[in-house]
Amino acid sequence: MMISDQNFNYDYGNMRLIPPGGCTPADSCKFSDEEVSWKGQIDIAEFYKRSGHYPAIGGFDMLFAAGGHHEEGWFKGYTENNLVMTEQLWEMGGIPTYTWHWKVGEDTIFYTQQQGYRNAGCTEGITKTADNNTCFNYTKAFKDSTCKEIDATSQVYKDIVADLDIVSGYFKQLEEKGIAVVWRPLHEASGGWFWWGVASAECYVQLYRLVFDRMVETNKLSNLIWVWNINTDPKFGYDYSALNAAWYPGDAYVDIVAVDIYDPLNDHNSAANYYNKIVSDVGTSKMIALSENGAIPDIDSIAEDKAYWSYWMTWSQTWSGNFLEKTPTDMWKRNLDDERIIALDDMPGWDNVKADIRKVRRMSSNNPTVNMQGNQVTVSLAQAGTVNIALFDLLGHKVASLAQGNLPAGNTAFNLDGIASGHYIVRAKVGSTSLAKKISLK
Repeated sequence: MMISDQNFNYDYGNMRLIPPGGCTPADSCKFSDEEVSWKGQIDIAEFYKRSGHYPAIGGFDMLFAAGGHHEEGWFKGYTENNLVMTEQLWEMGGIPTYTWHWKVGEDTIFYTQQQGYRNAGCTEGITKTADNNTCFNYTKAFKDSTCKEIDATSQVYKDIVADLDIVSGYFKQLEEKGIAVVWRPLHEASGGWFWWGVASAECYVQLYRLVFDRMVETNKLSNLIWVWNINTDPKFGYDYSALNAAWYPGDAYVDIVAVDIYDPLNDHNSAANYYNKIVSDVGTSKMIALSENGAIPDIDSIAEDKAYWSYWMTWSQTWSGNFLEKTPTDMWKRNLDDERIIALDDMPGWDNVKADIRKVRRMSSNNPTVNMQGNQVTVSLAQAGTVNIALFDLLGHKVASLAQGNLPAGNTAFNLDGIASGHYIVRAKVGSTSLAKKISLK
């Protein structure tokens, strides 16, 4: 369950969060110790009221950790309270997961409209065109529009890494207490409604890798479980067939592949079409999760369709979300009582789990590249490897298998004569690395 609004007490005169048990009469605290606890937050308490259980996974947001106002009292208190509640949840045996609605530098907006920085009003020095459109252009952190090489001298790059260092500092506090976090940055990218989703898939991949490298390689965080959030791409539509794996950063950067689904019908289906499309496009070497949902998928439907989501997380009830109301109370109760669903009271407790934090060296990937010229598609490999290269239409149907087996280093061309004109996806898997690229045949 996601928490949006928060109950916490803050001493604004001394700029300090007042933890549970820390209030004095002089503080005139607004909330009781019970209300500021994780279980006492409105989103969590309402979850319990409906289901009779507390969720095993608690959702938090680094929404106010960086960006404009992040050093001000309430905003800073919100972020610091995240850490207090995360520690409480961990001590109860729960799993904390973090999202980041990222506002860069002094920006106060993460949403985009009409292609974000490409909006006609986004001229030099303009940070926004409206309260729902930021002009932030992350591609300026790279040397050109291909985003293949970082420009460490650019102000945009400096703003990005400054924010990453701030957030890393908060996660380092958790790491020092032995707390791990399921971490989902740059979510819902291909949808284009956040600034990190308005450039190309290739640029997004480089941005995701920049975030990973700064937090893991530079800031030495080892307590993050990395989630990549596949999403529908408006160029292809809004149903499962429009999930676009071209935005996948690569197996070396991802632990969990997740999707967000807000079913307008509220019929509690398993979302098997989405699940199976992820398996088809990204493979089964990663856990697969439903990282945001409105109505919950019913456990019987999940079992029948074999859509084995590792977890789902209902979005918040507060801040006018009202997503707990998308599921009837009797279904909440039946699902959370079911032995196939793990609630907080089913968790063994982290003291009873032997965990080993190991530094895993990322091997250099034999990343394929795909280029199109005329009716020929060329796949390039840095070194020889075992490949599976196939052509799919935009509904996810396989049109042709181009190669399966060993492919030499260098360029290999495949002639697509005989394939009808239209738009297609070339998916190239090389070992554990996968690439999907849209092409057009005339």
